[in-house]
Amino acid sequence: MLSIINDILDFSKIEAGKLELEQQPFSIREVVESSLDLIAPKAADKGLEIAYIVDGDTPDAIVGDVTRVRQILLAEDNLVNQKVALRILEKLGYRADVAANGLEVLEALERQHYDMVLMDIQMPEMDGEEATRQIIDKYPGDERPRIVAMTAHAMDGDREHYLDAGMDDYVSKPVRVQELVDALERCQPHKSES
Repeated sequence: MLSIINDILDFSKIEAGKLELEQQPFSIREVVESSLDLIAPKAADKGLEIAYIVDGDTPDAIVGDVTRVRQILLAEDNLVNQKVALRILEKLGYRADVAANGLEVLEALERQHYDMVLMDIQMPEMDGEEATRQIIDKYPGDERPRIVAMTAHAMDGDREHYLDAGMDDYVSKPVRVQELVDALERCQPHKSES
């Protein structure tokens, strides 16, 4: 009961606009270059060259929360859970797309790069574990999105099971705001070696 009350209080802070965002200097140029590094291999495979121009008036660094720039794919088949998770992510400053099963996750990753996939484990057509296996097989480490397992399975050993399956982190459902925030912070995008 106490954890439910704490979650409600955390969500109230977010809704009241009292969420504390990081205020660290970061380079816009580095964020753009990092994003392009992630999609450059796919572009090259298709014979495309990616270029960008940064306006001369753009500052070298700005102060803000660089993690809010990241793109997230929410893999969740339950409509209520989708709405709750999307609302939490929106209040945290993230934009997320939704996939209702593992097949849709794979299709979404073909269309665009995501820094992170919040992966429900039990979904129809293809579950989260199989989708994760296919992602790991298809995408090299620095091109692969971070994968955070989201499941109602909260038994001893479940976390280790999902980490052993190749997922980067784990949050239990119902999703607790602080637990999700912690996972988002721990699962920074892979750095490109180039």
